[in-house]
Amino acid sequence: MLKIYRATVLSKLDYGCTIYGSARKSVLQKLDPVHHIALRLCSGAFRASHVKSLYVDCYEPTLELKRRMLSLHYYFRIQSNANNPFHDFKLRQFLLRLQDARKSFIPVFFTRVHDILFDLNLLNLHVTPQPKSNFPPWGIPVVQFLNPFQTFIKSDTADIIYQQIFIEHRQEYDAFIAIYTDGSKSADHVSFAVVFPNTTFSFKLHSSCSVFTAEIAILLALDKISDCLERKFIIYTDSLSVLESLKSFYMHSHHHPLVLNVLHLLDKLASRDFNIFLCWVPSHVGIVGNEKVDKAAKLATAPTNSSIPLIDMQGM
Repeated sequence: MLKIYRATVLSKLDYGCTIYGSARKSVLQKLDPVHHIALRLCSGAFRASHVKSLYVDCYEPTLELKRRMLSLHYYFRIQSNANNPFHDFKLRQFLLRLQDARKSFIPVFFTRVHDILFDLNLLNLHVTPQPKSNFPPWGIPVVQFLNPFQTFIKSDTADIIYQQIFIEHRQEYDAFIAIYTDGSKSADHVSFAVVFPNTTFSFKLHSSCSVFTAEIAILLALDKISDCLERKFIIYTDSLSVLESLKSFYMHSHHHPLVLNVLHLLDKLASRDFNIFLCWVPSHVGIVGNEKVDKAAKLATAPTNSSIPLIDMQGM
């Protein structure tokens, strides 16, 4: 029943709420009984059941909260697209003065969003611009991958075996400089780290960032590599999801902006005769470099001014 309600009725209430959300509260409140009756019918609750218990039982927010959430999502989409005509929109001063002078003045969309951002302490939050994919199907950068562990199942393989395989792998590629990357996410802490032979970089991200975003520390590694005189590098990561995203880039219409940035940077470095491999390593098996970067990521405290990808903002 809830699925039917969400598909047939609630979707209509949500549609255009970024526009009609500017209506007066007395008008918007007329929609609440529709929402409440539907939740009672879907959950089989008694008429005397408290409205708040309906929200909990049906896992549905109030319409007011839903409008605020959808307004934020729409605003973040605008901010992620530099070509959107409202990307740099700012209210003129006389409109701001008019709103302040007349409390009966109905606030426009951007004023309402500003108030929501203020309430949530998100005014200083910036969304990562969605980069343009200039790669034709036949010109997608070739990413060089290595996986010396692909024939082994982690649950059936002792740590010492992985360590020995990695030592043999490093002997084979001893001409390549090893760089380790890792991301970490806990309840209120998101961070990443990059370990070079003589230097460690670690930064703390906004708590809204996903662990996938944190794992794309590869981007920072590539940025640091671009300033190096050496030309041969292997970047090690224990994130299969990031490597799979880079492998299957052409199969998806919507891409994580940082994945696109990694591909663009790899393409630029390849044109400068850099030879860079990406290699997966299993986590927590005693590989020294991976253990070091894992610890550095978890202990990172230095904040970074990097923006947040739209896909992470929509999960807030």
